[in-house]
This record gives sequence, structure tokens and C-alpha cells, in this order.
Amino acid sequence: MGIEDYGGGQTSQADVLVVTPNDVTGHEVTQVIGEVFGLTVRSLDVSETADVGTEVCAYETAAVINRSTDAQS
Repeated sequence: MGIEDYGGGQTSQADVLVVTPNDVTGHEVTQVIGEVFGLTVRSLDVSETADVGTEVCAYETAAVINRSTDAQS
């Protein structure tokens, strides 16, 4: 089952709240559907961001593999 099956998303009437922290003030967590994670690299200089792009792709791939391996342990 994916998030699509729960009617979630970024609308004012979404049935699912997607967050990265374990607790959300003012809400009770009743079900965990899956993990949410991401990686963002930002720079004030566009050329620096472009140069980092290939390094980030390699790092992101390694991070996803490690998370998957840890989750199975």
C-alpha cells in the first residue's frame, strides 16, 4: 500500500499527514505507513550547486542502500 491509497497529499482536505519527526504537537499518531526521508543540498551560487550534483547522486544512492539495509536488520 502506498500513500496514494490513503488520500494523502498537500491539500487542505488530505487524510494523511506526512512528516519526518516521530511526534507532531497537537496530533496523535495512530498509524505509521512508511518512512519519509530526503537529502537536500543548497548553495547561494548556482555553479557550485551544479558541481555538487554528481557527488550528491552517489551519496544519495549510498544513503538509500544503507537505510534499506538497516531497516531489514
